[in-house]
Amino acid sequence: MVDVEKVGLDEIAAAETAGGKVSHKTLPEIGLDAFRAILLFSAFMVLLLGVFAWVTYPDMAALERLVATDAVMPTYQQLQAEWFSRLKDLGQLYVLTPLLPLLAVVLGYIFGRRSGQAMEHE
Repeated sequence: MVDVEKVGLDEIAAAETAGGKVSHKTLPEIGLDAFRAILLFSAFMVLLLGVFAWVTYPDMAALERLVATDAVMPTYQQLQAEWFSRLKDLGQLYVLTPLLPLLAVVLGYIFGRRSGQAMEHE
């Protein structure tokens, strides 16, 4: 059998503070940290999307080597349209769809909590 020693809450609190100052974040601080993380993640996703757009942009010089001279412009316009469509779909899939609802929830919580607190004080 295992010998289990009973420990009180005072001993736990003393053990926590023995190693140095322990700070616990409040709920609004945790919410602010989550909001910052969501904003940083959104900026990172937009940056990745921008790099992808820059790397995959259709190159006119390469197209001129591949296509006959009279068909370069229509082919280039078609490639640009397909590139833009692909970029728009990726932006919607990876940026707007997951992040916009998260931002709306966090902002709704922040402003809803503030208006709820204002109504309590009246």
